[in-house]
Amino acid sequence: MSDRQRRAVMAKLNPSGGARGAFSGSARYAPEIVGLERAREIHEGRSERAQVTDDVLEARITADVEKWGKAPNRWDIRGVDFFPAPTMPDDFITNVKVWAYMLEQYYNEDTSKIKIYGHKSAKSYDAAYGREKAQTEAYAFAARANGNEVHFSPRATKAIRKGRIETATDFDAMKVATHEITHCIGRTPTSKYFNEGATEILSLRFVVNSLQMDRRLRKRMREMPSIAYIDNVRYVANIALLVNDGDKERAIQWLNKFYTDSEQSKRKMEEDAEIKLLKMEPLLKNAFDAPTDPGGFLRSKTGEILARKYPSREWEYGTHWWINV
Repeated sequence: MSDRQRRAVMAKLNPSGGARGAFSGSARYAPEIVGLERAREIHEGRSERAQVTDDVLEARITADVEKWGKAPNRWDIRGVDFFPAPTMPDDFITNVKVWAYMLEQYYNEDTSKIKIYGHKSAKSYDAAYGREKAQTEAYAFAARANGNEVHFSPRATKAIRKGRIETATDFDAMKVATHEITHCIGRTPTSKYFNEGATEILSLRFVVNSLQMDRRLRKRMREMPSIAYIDNVRYVANIALLVNDGDKERAIQWLNKFYTDSEQSKRKMEEDAEIKLLKMEPLLKNAFDAPTDPGGFLRSKTGEILARKYPSREWEYGTHWWINV
């Protein structure tokens, strides 16, 4: 991406928190806020004309839901009526670099060393890994993170190059891209089992709260998202809720912190969490270290504890409660 292209794209991202289009090289991308379910209900309850008008009007960014509620045309909230990451039609490199930059700001990690490859053929994708499995993956929305490299299958490359999120298939392609780039940015949680679940949760939240797409498609993806590593995701979501006394907002904040904090901080969080979990169930002794979950034991056990501790709220803790918080 040339400097001119980068400036043109970044002018639309508004990481400074000021008027849309104001960009400062030293400004940090404002992190997401939680507790927006009611704000989304209010916004989606407005007329189609009011929502379209809101999208067109220039507005300042706020994290104050009450302030936004009093004048929604004067203020925007990321994840409600402001989605800062544009997509560029017919431009694979610009799209993935924009998302890498956005994720860099969110996680406060350098993405300049990440190398991104979009493969046009199954043979090329296979050569990147030297194994036959890649030949099959080439025809799916697949990608692999390997150190500081991310390789996208031909089908994923084509969808990302398209640069328009018009269908659920397009949405899935963008989620695959975000998931693998996030692997290269975040400080990986202890085990692959926990890691994949946490990465999928944070990636889906990023796509639905940040990328620009049709509002009806966005609403549909909130209600019925396509989730990879479903058992991992359920387990991680259950752990986050149990550690945070069933509070969904605190659970998401904890998960963000656990994924991105320093190794020392993460280890302390693990220790504190395990003490809490062991009091509930001694069999969760290796909650953060399990490489796999044979038979779904950990997932079902944490689900049982949640249902026992919060029987009146069980309906709230479904498969994807975390995408709407």
